[in-house]
Amino acid sequence: MLNGASFIDTFRTLNSTYEFSQRTAYTIAMRLYRGGGLTKDAVYLRGLLQILRYLREGGELEPLFIGKVASAHLPMISELTMREIVKPPALRPRYLETAGATEET
Repeated sequence: MLNGASFIDTFRTLNSTYEFSQRTAYTIAMRLYRGGGLTKDAVYLRGLLQILRYLREGGELEPLFIGKVASAHLPMISELTMREIVKPPALRPRYLETAGATEET
């Protein structure tokens, strides 16, 4: 949207390039384009794509549960956790304890 893509272009990119289901791709695209698009949704999508890239490139899941941080800060969060300046997250989602939850598909 920010680069002039149509709704259909955005939907197709989310579905084929980023492998969101058709339903999820439609919902994301719809939120971006309704009423001309909401800035917060565009910012959210940009952040989501950065996190997906981070994970695809082998980034660790654990630092994402520290709190609200920008993806650019994740290496620093990992370093501070390793130095025991930042404590690991107190809670982890229960689904991560399921066998195969963190394996690639």
